[in-house]
Amino acid sequence: MFYHPHKRLADPSLDLTLEQMISEAGRDGIERQQRAFASRPDSRATLAHIDCPTLVVCGRDDTITPLALSAEIASGIASGIAGAQLVVIDDCGHVPMIECAAQTTAIIRRWLQQL
Repeated sequence: MFYHPHKRLADPSLDLTLEQMISEAGRDGIERQQRAFASRPDSRATLAHIDCPTLVVCGRDDTITPLALSAEIASGIASGIAGAQLVVIDDCGHVPMIECAAQTTAIIRRWLQQL
C-alpha cells in the first residue's frame, strides 16, 4: 500500500527500506503510532489558519492519502491552506521521499528557490 505497485515490484529495496523503518521503530513504537493515527482528531479545520508558504507533495497513486485529500489540503477552499502549492508525482504512492527521492528533492529545491 505504501508504494506504487509497479515501482515496488521493480525495486525490492523499497520494501527493505520500509522493513528497516518498522524494525527501528520496534513493536511498541508501531503500536503507539497506530493508536495515535486511530485516535487523532480531524484537524482539517485548522488548515485555513496556516499563513506561511506551504508545499504539498503527493503521489498520484497514494492509496493511504488519496489525491483528492491532498488537493483539499492545498485548495485554500474551506478547510485548505490558502496559497499552498500542490505538486503531484506520477507513478508514485504514499512515500514520495523514498519512492521518488530525487524527484521529490528537486521539487522541494525548486519550491524553496521560489520563496
